[in-house]
Amino acid sequence: MLRIDDHYFCSEDLMEFHKKVAIEFSAIDFYSYSAKRIAVCTPNMVEWLALVLYCKERGLSIAPVHPDTPFSTALLKAESMKCDALWWQNIDGLQLIEQADNKNTKSRKSGMIQMSSGTTGAPKIIERSWAEIDEEIAAYNAMLGLSPDTTPVLVCSVTHSYGLICGVLASLARGATPHVLTSWNPKYAHRILSNYADAILYSSPPFIHSIIQMFPQPSFPYAVMTSGTLLPESWFVTMKARFRHFFQQYGCSEIGCTTIAKNPRSGDIIGRPLPHLCLTTNPDQNSLDTPAELVVVAKGKIVHTQDLVFQDKDGDWHFVSRLDDTIIVSGINVYPQEVENGIAHLPGIEEVVVYRKSDDLVGQRVAAVYVASREIPQPELRTWCTQYLARHQWPSFWQRVTSIPRMNNGKISRRMLAEMDLAPYLVSSEIQKRETIV
Repeated sequence: MLRIDDHYFCSEDLMEFHKKVAIEFSAIDFYSYSAKRIAVCTPNMVEWLALVLYCKERGLSIAPVHPDTPFSTALLKAESMKCDALWWQNIDGLQLIEQADNKNTKSRKSGMIQMSSGTTGAPKIIERSWAEIDEEIAAYNAMLGLSPDTTPVLVCSVTHSYGLICGVLASLARGATPHVLTSWNPKYAHRILSNYADAILYSSPPFIHSIIQMFPQPSFPYAVMTSGTLLPESWFVTMKARFRHFFQQYGCSEIGCTTIAKNPRSGDIIGRPLPHLCLTTNPDQNSLDTPAELVVVAKGKIVHTQDLVFQDKDGDWHFVSRLDDTIIVSGINVYPQEVENGIAHLPGIEEVVVYRKSDDLVGQRVAAVYVASREIPQPELRTWCTQYLARHQWPSFWQRVTSIPRMNNGKISRRMLAEMDLAPYLVSSEIQKRETIV
Protein backbone atom coordinates (compact mmCIF):
# COMPACT_ATOMS: atom_id res chain seq x y z
CA MET A 1 0.00 0.00 0.00
CA LEU A 2 2.76 2.46 0.97
CA ARG A 3 6.56 2.55 1.06
CA ILE A 4 8.57 4.95 3.17
CA ASP A 5 12.32 4.80 2.57
CA ASP A 6 13.26 1.10 2.76
CA HIS A 7 10.11 -0.06 4.56
CA TYR A 8 6.79 -1.33 3.20
CA PHE A 9 3.53 -0.80 5.07
CA CYS A 10 0.49 -2.84 4.11
CA SER A 11 -3.14 -2.01 4.83
CA GLU A 12 -3.08 -4.29 7.89
CA ASP A 13 -0.22 -2.22 9.38
CA LEU A 14 -2.24 0.95 8.97
CA MET A 15 -5.38 -0.65 10.39
CA GLU A 16 -3.46 -1.68 13.49
CA PHE A 17 -2.23 1.88 13.96
CA HIS A 18 -5.75 3.22 13.38
CA LYS A 19 -7.06 1.03 16.23
CA LYS A 20 -4.54 2.62 18.61
CA VAL A 21 -5.53 6.09 17.42
CA ALA A 22 -9.22 5.37 18.00
CA ILE A 23 -8.50 4.22 21.56
CA GLU A 24 -6.44 7.35 22.35
CA PHE A 25 -9.00 9.70 20.79
CA SER A 26 -11.72 8.13 22.92
CA ALA A 27 -9.55 8.36 26.03
CA ILE A 28 -9.26 12.14 25.74
CA ASP A 29 -12.93 12.54 24.73
CA PHE A 30 -11.92 13.93 21.33
CA TYR A 31 -15.10 12.71 19.62
CA SER A 32 -17.29 14.89 21.83
CA TYR A 33 -16.01 17.96 19.99
CA SER A 34 -18.31 18.83 17.12
CA ALA A 35 -15.53 20.22 14.92
CA LYS A 36 -13.13 17.29 15.54
CA ARG A 37 -10.01 19.05 14.28
CA ILE A 38 -6.52 17.84 15.11
CA ALA A 39 -3.14 19.50 14.53
CA VAL A 40 -0.25 17.08 13.97
CA CYS A 41 3.38 17.92 14.71
CA THR A 42 5.49 14.81 14.14
CA PRO A 43 8.72 13.90 12.33
CA ASN A 44 7.34 10.39 11.75
CA MET A 45 5.96 10.35 8.20
CA VAL A 46 4.38 6.93 8.71
CA GLU A 47 2.30 8.31 11.57
CA TRP A 48 1.48 11.49 9.63
CA LEU A 49 0.21 9.67 6.53
CA ALA A 50 -1.65 7.09 8.62
CA LEU A 51 -3.37 9.91 10.52
CA VAL A 52 -4.34 11.64 7.27
CA LEU A 53 -5.96 8.45 6.01
CA TYR A 54 -7.66 7.88 9.37
CA CYS A 55 -9.12 11.40 9.42
CA LYS A 56 -10.21 11.20 5.78
CA GLU A 57 -12.03 7.90 6.31
CA ARG A 58 -13.80 9.11 9.46
CA GLY A 59 -14.70 12.65 8.46
CA LEU A 60 -12.24 14.41 10.80
CA SER A 61 -10.11 17.45 10.00
CA ILE A 62 -6.33 17.46 10.16
CA ALA A 63 -3.71 20.21 10.07
CA PRO A 64 0.06 19.69 9.64
CA VAL A 65 2.51 21.62 11.83
CA HIS A 66 6.20 21.53 10.90
CA PRO A 67 7.88 18.77 12.96
CA ASP A 68 10.67 21.05 14.20
CA THR A 69 8.19 23.47 15.76
CA PRO A 70 8.69 23.88 19.55
CA PHE A 71 5.78 22.65 21.66
CA SER A 72 4.60 26.08 22.82
CA THR A 73 4.59 27.41 19.25
CA ALA A 74 2.88 24.28 17.90
CA LEU A 75 0.17 24.72 20.53
CA LEU A 76 -0.37 28.34 19.50
CA LYS A 77 -0.60 27.33 15.83
CA ALA A 78 -3.09 24.60 16.66
CA GLU A 79 -5.20 27.10 18.60
CA SER A 80 -5.07 29.61 15.73
CA MET A 81 -6.44 26.92 13.40
CA LYS A 82 -9.29 26.22 15.87
CA CYS A 83 -8.10 22.68 16.49
CA ASP A 84 -9.51 20.56 19.30
CA ALA A 85 -6.36 18.51 19.88
CA LEU A 86 -2.62 18.50 19.22
CA TRP A 87 -0.65 15.39 18.30
CA TRP A 88 2.80 16.30 19.61
CA GLN A 89 5.67 14.19 18.17
CA ASN A 90 3.95 10.82 18.78
CA ILE A 91 0.86 9.16 20.19
CA ASP A 92 2.02 9.79 23.78
CA GLY A 93 1.94 13.51 23.10
CA LEU A 94 -1.76 13.65 22.21
CA GLN A 95 -3.64 16.26 24.21
CA LEU A 96 -6.85 18.26 24.07
CA ILE A 97 -6.88 22.00 23.47
CA GLU A 98 -9.47 23.64 25.67
CA GLN A 99 -11.05 26.50 23.77
CA ALA A 100 -14.42 27.99 24.68
CA ASP A 101 -15.57 28.26 21.07
CA ASN A 102 -14.64 24.69 20.12
CA LYS A 103 -16.99 22.44 22.04
CA ASN A 104 -20.61 22.26 20.94
CA THR A 105 -20.07 24.78 18.15
CA LYS A 106 -21.54 24.49 14.69
CA SER A 107 -19.73 21.75 12.78
CA ARG A 108 -17.41 22.77 10.00
CA LYS A 109 -16.85 20.68 6.90
CA SER A 110 -14.13 18.14 7.59
CA GLY A 111 -10.97 18.16 5.52
CA MET A 112 -7.43 19.49 5.30
CA ILE A 113 -6.38 22.63 7.16
CA GLN A 114 -3.18 24.13 5.74
CA MET A 115 -1.26 27.36 5.62
CA SER A 116 -0.66 29.11 2.30
CA SER A 117 2.94 29.24 1.13
CA GLY A 118 3.46 32.88 2.11
CA THR A 119 5.25 33.61 -1.17
CA THR A 120 3.52 36.95 -1.58
CA GLY A 121 2.60 37.89 1.96
CA ALA A 122 1.78 36.55 5.39
CA PRO A 123 0.65 32.90 5.31
CA LYS A 124 -3.10 32.41 5.74
CA ILE A 125 -5.22 29.47 6.85
CA ILE A 126 -6.72 27.50 3.97
CA GLU A 127 -9.44 24.90 4.56
CA ARG A 128 -10.51 22.37 1.94
CA SER A 129 -13.14 19.69 2.46
CA TRP A 130 -12.46 16.02 1.75
CA ALA A 131 -15.19 16.20 -0.92
CA GLU A 132 -13.26 18.95 -2.73
CA ILE A 133 -10.03 16.99 -2.42
CA ASP A 134 -11.66 13.81 -3.76
CA GLU A 135 -12.93 15.79 -6.76
CA GLU A 136 -9.43 17.13 -7.37
CA ILE A 137 -7.93 13.64 -7.11
CA ALA A 138 -10.41 12.16 -9.61
CA ALA A 139 -9.79 14.99 -12.09
CA TYR A 140 -6.02 14.80 -11.56
CA ASN A 141 -5.83 11.08 -12.24
CA ALA A 142 -8.12 11.36 -15.26
CA MET A 143 -5.93 14.02 -16.82
CA LEU A 144 -2.58 12.48 -15.91
CA GLY A 145 -3.60 9.06 -17.21
CA LEU A 146 -0.93 7.02 -15.41
CA SER A 147 -1.10 3.27 -14.99
CA PRO A 148 -1.29 1.77 -11.48
CA ASP A 149 2.01 0.08 -12.40
CA THR A 150 3.76 3.47 -12.55
CA THR A 151 5.29 4.00 -9.11
CA PRO A 152 5.39 7.55 -7.74
CA VAL A 153 8.69 8.24 -5.97
CA LEU A 154 8.22 11.30 -3.77
CA VAL A 155 11.27 13.39 -2.91
CA CYS A 156 9.24 16.27 -1.56
CA SER A 157 7.21 17.26 1.47
CA VAL A 158 4.13 15.09 2.03
CA THR A 159 2.58 17.63 4.39
CA HIS A 160 2.00 20.05 1.50
CA SER A 161 -0.68 19.58 -1.17
CA TYR A 162 1.76 18.73 -3.97
CA GLY A 163 3.28 15.71 -2.23
CA LEU A 164 0.30 14.72 -0.10
CA ILE A 165 -2.70 15.10 -2.41
CA CYS A 166 -1.15 14.73 -5.86
CA GLY A 167 1.65 12.41 -4.81
CA VAL A 168 0.25 10.12 -2.10
CA LEU A 169 -3.57 10.30 -2.10
CA ALA A 170 -3.95 10.42 -5.90
CA SER A 171 -1.56 7.46 -6.24
CA LEU A 172 -3.51 5.37 -3.73
CA ALA A 173 -6.77 6.27 -5.50
CA ARG A 174 -5.50 4.88 -8.82
CA GLY A 175 -4.15 1.71 -7.20
CA ALA A 176 -0.45 2.60 -7.20
CA THR A 177 1.95 2.20 -4.27
CA PRO A 178 3.63 5.55 -3.52
CA HIS A 179 7.24 5.47 -2.33
CA VAL A 180 8.04 8.37 0.02
CA LEU A 181 11.67 9.30 0.69
CA THR A 182 12.35 11.18 3.91
CA SER A 183 16.03 11.56 3.04
CA TRP A 184 16.49 13.96 0.13
CA ASN A 185 19.97 12.73 -0.64
CA PRO A 186 20.44 12.51 -4.44
CA LYS A 187 22.51 9.32 -4.21
CA TYR A 188 19.86 7.58 -2.10
CA ALA A 189 17.07 8.81 -4.37
CA HIS A 190 18.97 7.56 -7.42
CA ARG A 191 19.36 4.13 -5.83
CA ILE A 192 15.63 3.92 -5.12
CA LEU A 193 14.69 5.12 -8.61
CA SER A 194 16.97 2.54 -10.22
CA ASN A 195 14.82 -0.20 -8.64
CA TYR A 196 11.84 0.76 -10.81
CA ALA A 197 11.44 0.22 -14.52
CA ASP A 198 8.40 2.48 -14.59
CA ALA A 199 8.38 5.36 -12.09
CA ILE A 200 7.44 9.02 -11.86
CA LEU A 201 9.63 11.25 -9.73
CA TYR A 202 7.85 13.99 -7.77
CA SER A 203 10.23 16.67 -6.56
CA SER A 204 11.27 20.31 -6.78
CA PRO A 205 13.19 21.78 -9.71
CA PRO A 206 16.42 22.30 -7.68
CA PHE A 207 16.51 18.66 -6.57
CA ILE A 208 15.74 17.30 -10.04
CA HIS A 209 18.45 19.52 -11.49
CA SER A 210 20.97 18.37 -8.87
CA ILE A 211 20.31 14.67 -9.40
CA ILE A 212 20.72 15.09 -13.15
CA GLN A 213 24.05 16.85 -12.64
CA MET A 214 25.25 14.15 -10.26
CA PHE A 215 24.25 11.25 -12.51
CA PRO A 216 24.76 12.33 -16.13
CA GLN A 217 24.19 8.88 -17.62
CA PRO A 218 20.72 8.30 -19.15
CA SER A 219 19.36 6.10 -16.35
CA PHE A 220 16.28 7.95 -15.22
CA PRO A 221 12.73 6.70 -14.80
CA TYR A 222 9.70 6.90 -17.01
CA ALA A 223 8.62 10.39 -16.00
CA VAL A 224 9.21 13.40 -13.80
CA MET A 225 6.68 15.80 -12.27
CA THR A 226 7.75 19.23 -11.08
CA SER A 227 5.92 22.03 -9.34
CA GLY A 228 6.39 25.01 -7.07
CA THR A 229 8.53 27.34 -9.13
CA LEU A 230 9.04 28.23 -12.77
CA LEU A 231 12.00 26.46 -14.35
CA PRO A 232 14.96 28.38 -15.77
CA GLU A 233 14.92 27.63 -19.48
CA SER A 234 18.34 25.94 -19.37
CA TRP A 235 17.11 23.58 -16.62
CA PHE A 236 13.96 22.83 -18.60
CA VAL A 237 15.93 21.83 -21.71
CA THR A 238 18.20 19.55 -19.68
CA MET A 239 15.39 17.89 -17.74
CA LYS A 240 13.18 17.31 -20.73
CA ALA A 241 16.05 15.61 -22.54
CA ARG A 242 16.69 13.22 -19.66
CA PHE A 243 13.20 11.87 -19.02
CA ARG A 244 10.90 10.05 -21.40
CA HIS A 245 7.99 12.12 -20.12
CA PHE A 246 8.17 15.55 -18.52
CA PHE A 247 5.18 16.86 -16.56
CA GLN A 248 4.75 20.22 -14.91
CA GLN A 249 1.81 21.12 -12.67
CA TYR A 250 0.56 24.43 -11.37
CA GLY A 251 -1.81 25.13 -8.51
CA CYS A 252 -2.94 27.46 -5.78
CA SER A 253 -3.62 26.89 -2.10
CA GLU A 254 -7.38 27.46 -2.31
CA ILE A 255 -8.04 25.05 -5.21
CA GLY A 256 -5.13 22.60 -5.27
CA CYS A 257 -3.69 21.43 -8.57
CA THR A 258 -5.10 23.59 -11.36
CA THR A 259 -3.24 22.68 -14.55
CA ILE A 260 -0.94 19.96 -15.88
CA ALA A 261 1.49 20.38 -18.76
CA LYS A 262 2.44 17.15 -20.57
CA ASN A 263 5.80 17.32 -22.36
CA PRO A 264 5.54 21.12 -22.80
CA ARG A 265 7.44 22.94 -25.52
CA SER A 266 8.90 25.50 -23.12
CA GLY A 267 9.43 25.90 -19.40
CA ASP A 268 6.83 28.64 -18.96
CA ILE A 269 3.94 26.42 -20.12
CA ILE A 270 1.76 25.34 -17.18
CA GLY A 271 -0.57 23.38 -19.45
CA ARG A 272 -4.32 22.96 -19.43
CA PRO A 273 -6.86 22.93 -16.61
CA LEU A 274 -8.08 19.85 -14.80
CA PRO A 275 -11.53 18.89 -16.14
CA HIS A 276 -13.47 20.12 -13.09
CA LEU A 277 -12.04 23.67 -13.36
CA CYS A 278 -12.49 26.66 -15.63
CA LEU A 279 -9.69 29.18 -16.25
CA THR A 280 -10.14 32.74 -17.38
CA THR A 281 -8.34 36.05 -17.03
CA ASN A 282 -9.25 39.20 -15.19
CA PRO A 283 -11.38 41.16 -17.68
CA ASP A 284 -10.07 44.46 -16.30
CA GLN A 285 -6.57 43.56 -17.50
CA ASN A 286 -7.25 41.33 -20.48
CA SER A 287 -5.82 42.22 -23.89
CA LEU A 288 -4.33 40.30 -26.78
CA ASP A 289 -0.83 41.63 -26.20
CA THR A 290 -0.55 41.94 -22.42
CA PRO A 291 -0.54 39.11 -19.85
CA ALA A 292 -3.48 39.21 -17.45
CA GLU A 293 -4.27 37.84 -14.02
CA LEU A 294 -5.38 34.20 -13.97
CA VAL A 295 -8.78 33.54 -12.39
CA VAL A 296 -9.75 29.97 -11.45
CA VAL A 297 -13.42 29.06 -11.26
CA ALA A 298 -14.49 25.95 -9.34
CA LYS A 299 -17.77 24.91 -7.77
CA GLY A 300 -18.68 27.72 -5.41
CA LYS A 301 -15.24 29.32 -5.65
CA ILE A 302 -13.67 32.07 -7.71
CA VAL A 303 -9.97 32.51 -6.99
CA HIS A 304 -7.93 35.46 -8.21
CA THR A 305 -4.46 33.94 -8.27
CA GLN A 306 -2.34 37.12 -8.63
CA ASP A 307 -0.44 35.28 -11.36
CA LEU A 308 0.05 36.85 -14.79
CA VAL A 309 -0.61 34.40 -17.62
CA PHE A 310 -1.64 34.17 -21.25
CA GLN A 311 -3.17 31.43 -23.37
CA ASP A 312 -1.61 30.52 -26.71
CA LYS A 313 -3.41 29.52 -29.91
CA ASP A 314 -3.03 25.83 -29.04
CA GLY A 315 -4.91 26.26 -25.77
CA ASP A 316 -1.92 26.01 -23.42
CA TRP A 317 -1.56 28.47 -20.57
CA HIS A 318 1.79 30.21 -20.02
CA PHE A 319 3.00 31.60 -16.71
CA VAL A 320 4.61 35.04 -16.96
CA SER A 321 5.05 36.38 -13.43
CA ARG A 322 3.46 36.95 -10.08
CA LEU A 323 1.39 40.11 -10.28
CA ASP A 324 3.33 41.67 -7.42
CA ASP A 325 6.69 40.52 -8.83
CA THR A 326 6.29 42.72 -11.89
CA ILE A 327 8.89 45.51 -11.94
CA ILE A 328 7.87 48.89 -13.32
CA VAL A 329 10.83 50.74 -14.83
CA SER A 330 10.06 54.19 -16.22
CA GLY A 331 6.43 53.16 -16.62
CA ILE A 332 7.27 49.94 -18.51
CA ASN A 333 6.46 46.48 -17.11
CA VAL A 334 9.45 44.19 -16.64
CA TYR A 335 8.69 40.50 -16.04
CA PRO A 336 11.44 38.73 -14.04
CA GLN A 337 11.20 35.48 -16.00
CA GLU A 338 11.95 37.24 -19.30
CA VAL A 339 15.08 38.80 -17.81
CA GLU A 340 16.16 35.49 -16.27
CA ASN A 341 15.77 33.70 -19.60
CA GLY A 342 17.81 36.41 -21.30
CA ILE A 343 20.67 36.06 -18.83
CA ALA A 344 20.52 32.30 -18.20
CA HIS A 345 22.59 31.37 -21.28
CA LEU A 346 25.48 33.69 -20.41
CA PRO A 347 28.49 31.31 -20.11
CA GLY A 348 29.13 30.32 -16.50
CA ILE A 349 25.62 31.05 -15.21
CA GLU A 350 24.07 28.16 -13.28
CA GLU A 351 21.02 29.93 -11.82
CA VAL A 352 19.74 33.51 -11.76
CA VAL A 353 16.80 35.13 -9.99
CA VAL A 354 15.53 38.62 -10.79
CA TYR A 355 13.54 40.72 -8.35
CA ARG A 356 12.32 44.24 -7.73
CA LYS A 357 14.47 46.67 -5.75
CA SER A 358 13.05 49.95 -4.46
CA ASP A 359 14.85 53.15 -5.38
CA ASP A 360 14.16 56.58 -3.85
CA LEU A 361 14.95 58.36 -7.13
CA VAL A 362 13.26 56.27 -9.83
CA GLY A 363 10.90 54.10 -7.78
CA GLN A 364 11.91 50.59 -8.91
CA ARG A 365 14.97 48.95 -10.40
CA VAL A 366 15.77 45.49 -11.71
CA ALA A 367 18.01 43.49 -9.34
CA ALA A 368 19.50 40.01 -9.79
CA VAL A 369 21.39 37.41 -7.80
CA TYR A 370 23.17 34.59 -9.57
CA VAL A 371 25.04 31.35 -8.98
CA ALA A 372 27.89 30.80 -11.42
CA SER A 373 31.12 28.89 -11.91
CA ARG A 374 33.01 32.17 -12.30
CA GLU A 375 32.80 35.87 -11.55
CA ILE A 376 30.81 37.81 -14.16
CA PRO A 377 31.71 41.52 -14.08
CA GLN A 378 29.16 44.26 -14.82
CA PRO A 379 30.72 45.24 -18.21
CA GLU A 380 30.37 41.66 -19.47
CA LEU A 381 26.76 41.55 -18.25
CA ARG A 382 25.96 44.83 -20.03
CA THR A 383 27.48 43.55 -23.27
CA TRP A 384 25.39 40.38 -23.01
CA CYS A 385 22.21 42.31 -22.19
CA THR A 386 22.57 44.52 -25.28
CA GLN A 387 22.15 41.35 -27.37
CA TYR A 388 19.24 39.75 -25.53
CA LEU A 389 17.33 42.33 -23.47
CA ALA A 390 15.77 45.75 -23.89
CA ARG A 391 17.50 48.55 -21.99
CA HIS A 392 14.78 48.81 -19.33
CA GLN A 393 15.25 45.08 -18.55
CA TRP A 394 18.93 45.35 -17.64
CA PRO A 395 19.74 44.62 -13.96
CA SER A 396 20.99 47.66 -12.06
CA PHE A 397 22.10 45.47 -9.14
CA TRP A 398 24.03 42.28 -9.82
CA GLN A 399 25.41 40.02 -7.08
CA ARG A 400 26.96 36.58 -7.12
CA VAL A 401 25.83 34.23 -4.32
CA THR A 402 26.82 30.75 -3.20
CA SER A 403 23.18 29.63 -3.41
CA ILE A 404 19.79 31.21 -4.04
CA PRO A 405 17.92 31.79 -0.74
CA ARG A 406 14.68 29.82 -0.57
CA MET A 407 11.77 29.49 1.82
CA ASN A 408 11.26 26.36 3.90
CA ASN A 409 9.03 24.84 1.21
CA GLY A 410 11.77 25.23 -1.42
CA LYS A 411 10.08 28.08 -3.26
CA ILE A 412 11.76 31.33 -4.18
CA SER A 413 10.18 34.51 -2.84
CA ARG A 414 11.28 37.56 -4.81
CA ARG A 415 9.72 39.75 -2.15
CA MET A 416 11.86 38.03 0.49
CA LEU A 417 15.00 38.57 -1.62
CA ALA A 418 14.24 42.28 -1.84
CA GLU A 419 13.86 42.58 1.93
CA MET A 420 16.57 40.29 3.27
CA ASP A 421 20.25 40.83 3.99
CA LEU A 422 22.09 38.81 1.35
CA ALA A 423 25.49 39.06 3.09
CA PRO A 424 25.48 35.42 4.35
CA TYR A 425 24.95 34.18 0.78
CA LEU A 426 27.51 36.35 -1.02
CA VAL A 427 30.73 34.84 -2.35
CA SER A 428 33.90 36.29 -0.85
CA SER A 429 34.62 38.60 -3.79
CA GLU A 430 31.17 40.20 -3.47
CA ILE A 431 31.73 40.79 0.26
CA GLN A 432 35.01 42.51 -0.51
CA LYS A 433 33.34 44.73 -3.10
CA ARG A 434 30.62 45.63 -0.60
CA GLU A 435 33.26 46.50 2.04
CA THR A 436 35.16 48.62 -0.47
CA ILE A 437 32.01 50.56 -1.41
CA VAL A 438 31.21 51.19 2.25
